[in-house]
Amino acid sequence: MSSWRSLTQSAVMVPDPELNKSYHANADQVLHCLIDFNPSYWGLRHLKT
Repeated sequence: MSSWRSLTQSAVMVPDPELNKSYHANADQVLHCLIDFNPSYWGLRHLKT
């Protein structure tokens, strides 16, 4: 994650529940599951289902 962040890109994380929470610090958004992802939050078009 840190190498991605060094490129000044945004990072959304869907971590394993057992992962140490300290790894969440570099993420711009932490989700419980991918279904929670909201493209409009990031200025993207809504995903068609």
